[in-house]
Amino acid sequence: MKLDPRVVAIAKQFEPGLPLANWTDDNRRAWVMQVIEQVVFRFPDGGWGAKRSGPRRPVSRDAIALKRDGHVWAFDLVSASTKRVNNTVEGVLIDDQVFVQVAGKDHLGMPTPGAGVDAPRSPAADGEGPSLADDAAIINGLRAIATALSDVTARLARLEEASSACRSDLEAVKKSLEQIAAAGAAPGTEAPRGPVRGT
Repeated sequence: MKLDPRVVAIAKQFEPGLPLANWTDDNRRAWVMQVIEQVVFRFPDGGWGAKRSGPRRPVSRDAIALKRDGHVWAFDLVSASTKRVNNTVEGVLIDDQVFVQVAGKDHLGMPTPGAGVDAPRSPAADGEGPSLADDAAIINGLRAIATALSDVTARLARLEEASSACRSDLEAVKKSLEQIAAAGAAPGTEAPRGPVRGT
């Protein structure tokens, strides 16, 4: 089972607060607990919580847990090697460990659940990801973005060409003015004479 991408998105918002300078177990637990509290706040009926490896053990320093259909799953939020939030996480069945309920708390100023927000959606037990309809909508959105970027790139190229032509015209005018000024200041140069009047 894969971790719901919306949970990953919430964890990513907490990523700047990862205790990289002081990577202790306690600091990591505090960080993970904030993420779990936020997920529970956002999805109060989603079955999310923390987990312990045993009744007298501390809560996990890395994982969020999901209780679903009589089973408990754990998902490591942070990569041990990169010390960054994992983009995708495969869950591990941990029925022999202890699920810990966590009270929801809003750390990010998110909308209150039920106030015009989507209903919680957790991954299916068989590990299926988004539906084909979701994939098609995402692909169509990406195509629209690609088309818009192509249009913007073409417009920028036209602006660059126009700007280059303007610079060339300005250089030509400047050169002509310099030639006129040089000719006017050269010794022995006389201004052209018009017809003499009154003769």
